[in-house]
Amino acid sequence: MHLWIGIDGGATKTRAVVVDEGGNVIAEGLAGPTNYQIVGVDAACLHLYRAVTAALTQVDGTPTVRGIVAAFAGLDGPADVPPVRRMMESAAAEFSVSEWWAVNDSVAAWSGALAGEPGVIVISGSGAAALAVGIDGVSVHADGWGHWLGDEGSGFDIGRQGLCAAVRATDQRGPATRLLDRMIARFGAEWPSWVTSLNAMPGGAAHAQISSFAPDVVESAASGDAVARDVLIRAAEVLAQTAASVILRAQLPSPQVATVGSLFVHSQILYNKFSKHLTELVPDAKVDRPKLQPAEGAALLARKPALIPKDVLTVRGNNEQ
Repeated sequence: MHLWIGIDGGATKTRAVVVDEGGNVIAEGLAGPTNYQIVGVDAACLHLYRAVTAALTQVDGTPTVRGIVAAFAGLDGPADVPPVRRMMESAAAEFSVSEWWAVNDSVAAWSGALAGEPGVIVISGSGAAALAVGIDGVSVHADGWGHWLGDEGSGFDIGRQGLCAAVRATDQRGPATRLLDRMIARFGAEWPSWVTSLNAMPGGAAHAQISSFAPDVVESAASGDAVARDVLIRAAEVLAQTAASVILRAQLPSPQVATVGSLFVHSQILYNKFSKHLTELVPDAKVDRPKLQPAEGAALLARKPALIPKDVLTVRGNNEQ
């Protein structure tokens, strides 16, 4: 039996799926994050191994894995290639896989959301970015610059804006909001100490804790809190601007646009406002939910590597190396 593996390696978790020759998912495994920039290379290797092992142990017999595509948050530039290669070579040796590719997580998100067809994805999860792939197989990117200078409209951005609104409310520098009660409930009565300790936390810990407040913003907005709603409306506006930028640069006529990431799933306000703002900017855009998840998108690329956009950063291993 010939099988292929697709991996979605993010900042919070890693999901691996095993597919057969028809592209059907026959097993999956979950493990911790594989963004080496946040957890380090050793932890990323361990989580990658655990995710693939958890999937393969569900497969009967002695299957032959023909190829793996792993999509990693954190594979952003040339400096990321050596640590990602180390991660993939470690996994390939463990599972006797000779042919593999590693790409940025946005590539697998596009492949899954649009089933490998030309179009656009907009991501709002731990990070935020947009990717357009034209009919010529060439891609155009926007944002994904990380939480210091980018990732506008991401879970981190929404969580941070919500916490800022809560802090402003307690100082009476801003309007009253349920977000203050939410902050106290999540971080305790000693939340001022937590706030001031953020600067001393390791980057990954601070990022995760701030991002964890995004669901509180979503729930507060859904229950009628005007301040939380304004945070989501602002996020929708910047995400629409990000999407419009790649649509215009890719010169896509009547573009298919898929929304990817947990924030679009859990916030109808974000999804609706994003759709409205984008169609104001690009009237011919057609917004829809993803067809497949990123891990399934990575598996599609493993089966059909010619679909990998020609110009994206790719780390590859094969029999010739």
